[in-house]
Amino acid sequence: MIQSSLSQQDLLFFVTLCRLQSLTVSAQKLNLSLSSACRMLTHLRETFGEPLFVRSRSGLMPTPGAMALLPKAIMLLDGFDDLFEPPVFDPAQAQRLIRIACADFGAVSILTKVIPAIIDKAPHLDFQILPIESDLVGKLSTGEIDFGIFPTEKTSPGIRSVRILESPYRYVVRRGHPLEAIYHAERKLTEEDLARWPNISVHVPPGSGIAPPAHTDARRNLPGRTQVRSAYILPQPALIAATDLVGIMPEVLIRGAQDAGIAISALSPIFSGMVHRPHLLWHERNDGDTLLRWVMALFVYVFHEEKEGPTFQYPTS
Repeated sequence: MIQSSLSQQDLLFFVTLCRLQSLTVSAQKLNLSLSSACRMLTHLRETFGEPLFVRSRSGLMPTPGAMALLPKAIMLLDGFDDLFEPPVFDPAQAQRLIRIACADFGAVSILTKVIPAIIDKAPHLDFQILPIESDLVGKLSTGEIDFGIFPTEKTSPGIRSVRILESPYRYVVRRGHPLEAIYHAERKLTEEDLARWPNISVHVPPGSGIAPPAHTDARRNLPGRTQVRSAYILPQPALIAATDLVGIMPEVLIRGAQDAGIAISALSPIFSGMVHRPHLLWHERNDGDTLLRWVMALFVYVFHEEKEGPTFQYPTS
């Protein structure tokens, strides 16, 4: 059983660190030395018996356990004696329908990992996976959906976002394609090399209301003839393996397809900065929703735990 060994200062530090996600900035905010802040974090972890925060590219990310404690901690800053009562939010008892809009690739590469992790801790939650057809921003704003998954660097007013994963893009051809030999010999591909072969292009769904990533035009405008245009990402590997098409795919999709036995080869990276960065999107109205904040934390935490980079099982049937 957790013992009441936390001070009000410890509690205030925990809430501040959850919000600012930086040990240095939180220490400055509370007029603490960095060494004092480190000792407080160690004390919090020992008290609650879990890490509470994990390092990410953007700073110290609260774990699902920390996100579950946060609403209670905020409420109890003025009622400190109640801190060690059971948390306000218990995932195991939560009941709700979570509605998520995403493309086929997001459903396979992200949701197949995140939803099982959520169900493991919150078995009474239900999920509805919807396509991104139009007006993603409008549906988030009206509450028709809870989350969207979209590879965007920018959002609209009122829409929040957090990056889920990163995966660099590479040129892809079938095994044995003439470009494979050129790349292995030269360690690069020129526009003239690429222009000799037809390509496949994948288009971001129109009408989402959110600006697509800046590299979208580069994906659409490969040198040479665009022989196949698709609104779907997942058919790419099999189509490329069976033809002379050249495609551009993120490494996470390439690895999944190769692991499934699809005979494709990854060639040179496209160019610096062209990276697949799917984001989880939600409306600011949900910032105070404890359950949805917990789900958001799971999205980031699941992929943070994959030390070798994100992978997924490519569908074979």
